[in-house]
Order: sequence, then structure tokens, then C-alpha cells
Amino acid sequence: LNDPESEVLDSAAGIPPDYYFQPLSNDPFPLWLESTQKLRDFAIENKEEIVAYAPFTESSTKWLNEFVEYMNQSNLKFESDITLLAQFAHDEAIFSNYSDEMLNAINKIYRIAEDDDRRQYKIYGDFIRQRLYQIAIEAQFGEERAYREAIVPYRRDIILAEEVLLHKTKN
Repeated sequence: LNDPESEVLDSAAGIPPDYYFQPLSNDPFPLWLESTQKLRDFAIENKEEIVAYAPFTESSTKWLNEFVEYMNQSNLKFESDITLLAQFAHDEAIFSNYSDEMLNAINKIYRIAEDDDRRQYKIYGDFIRQRLYQIAIEAQFGEERAYREAIVPYRRDIILAEEVLLHKTKN
């Protein structure tokens, strides 16, 4: 986000940002999750119940746990780059007859990476709950209400922009 009252002292093309913001939706796990379409499927299948427990913060644990179970039943498993590299290293170690000590170290790295992959549901729990709520509201009532109730109050970039603008108007 750019500060609306900043002086730009940069000769490059475009306006340099005064506030840096990296949306969660660009991280590997949320990108993978969105690509599976399982957030959408789950939210639409459960839209009446999700909407009944609105806003999403009141039903945090319930919907996150049910969604994780839903993903486990669908046999889809997130694999981070580290997990994939550890799998490759394991295959290479076996193919190249590496020592058992090396193979054990690679297996340990693989198990740690897999555990971290499973923890992504908890790490991105707020993102998952917000998206489930957004999709359910949109399916039940339309896009306008989804933006009003499920996006604007909870998206970090919108909250940051509001804080920046409110701070500028007070000064």
C-alpha cells in the first residue's frame, strides 16, 4: 500500500510502496488449498450450517476441524517443497547406496517436513475459516453480502489500508 501523503523520491517507474503487505493467499499452502477446490466444495455442502454459525469467529474450531477431517477423507495431502526435496533425497540415497546413517538423517528431515505440512491447517486456520465463511455467504446470499460480511471485516490488507487512512485523517 502506498501512503497517500508520501513524497515519492524515487526515479523508477511507478510508485514505490510505503507499506509492504504479503497476502496469505499467495503462500504455497493457501494456493494449493484453493487449487483443490475443496474449500468451495465443503463450504457449499455446509453453507446453511456455516451461515447459521456466522460470523466465522464464533465457530472457529468446529469448522476448521470438520474441514481438516473432510480433507483427510478426500486423500489429498499438501506436500511442501521441503517434503518433495526430502523425498527426492531419499530416492537418490537409496539409488546411490548412501550409508544407513545418511538415509536415517534424510528420513528424519522427511518426517519433520511432513509434520510441518500437516500443521499448515492450524497455521492458516484463520484464512481457512474466513474463506469457508465467504464462500458459504456468497453461495447463500450473493457476492455483495459476502464482501460486506466476510471479506471487508476480516481481510488483512483491507484492515491495514483502513488503519493507514484513518491514521492520516487524524493527523
